[in-house]
Amino acid sequence: MPDGKTAQTGMNPQQHADNGMGSMMCIMMFTLLILMDRNLRNALGELSGAVLSPAISFDNTMPVITIFIASIIMIVFNTVIRHKYTDWITMAENQKYMSAFNKVLREARLKNNMARYNKLISLQPEILKKQQAVSAAQMKPMSFTMIIAISIFTWLGVFVSDLDYKFFSVPWDNTVYFNASLVFPVWILMYSLFSLPVGQALQKALKYVEMKKELEKPSIKKEKPLENIHYRDYPVKEKKYEVVEGIISEEE
Repeated sequence: MPDGKTAQTGMNPQQHADNGMGSMMCIMMFTLLILMDRNLRNALGELSGAVLSPAISFDNTMPVITIFIASIIMIVFNTVIRHKYTDWITMAENQKYMSAFNKVLREARLKNNMARYNKLISLQPEILKKQQAVSAAQMKPMSFTMIIAISIFTWLGVFVSDLDYKFFSVPWDNTVYFNASLVFPVWILMYSLFSLPVGQALQKALKYVEMKKELEKPSIKKEKPLENIHYRDYPVKEKKYEVVEGIISEEE
């Protein structure tokens, strides 16, 4: 039976996933177009600068701080939005179930039990639908978050180009050029260096809070006391492979 959201939209998980992928392809094409066309990059950067420059440019006097703040704004915004659209509990359940399913599938293959193996293979489309539903939900905010990221990114390019003094100091070098190319310009590497650790830490913290709330539900606490749970544990019932065995035995 389709769930409420599917019934309302009239689309199955595969259609949702296809729509999400289509949106992502459009955003990727838009991104490539901007990256390849300097005039478009500068135009979007100037437009974004109408908001960002008064807030965090500091009259171009502290470029490292500006890059740091811009990268934090981008990663916090994107991480929070992505978290809102991620069903961590369902994802955990799917991962547990897939682990159990793969164990039974592997055992059937090793024992050369082709009847059991073929039955399991026939069930894979149903399992994939569950995963596609979660993936489709995660794709929903990507178009919006990508636009925000591109806007901040292009503004930083304009900001660095307009600096009167395009160097900064590090302990081992007093004159590091912002546009010096290692693999990417140094300012892009700084942008990534600032944003990636913060994004990972924030995502783990948000996931921890959501899972803790789930673990505090009475039905879960009876099975596993909260104080004994690490945040990496899944707050769902253990999906032992016997569960899958039970499903298969009912089918046969």
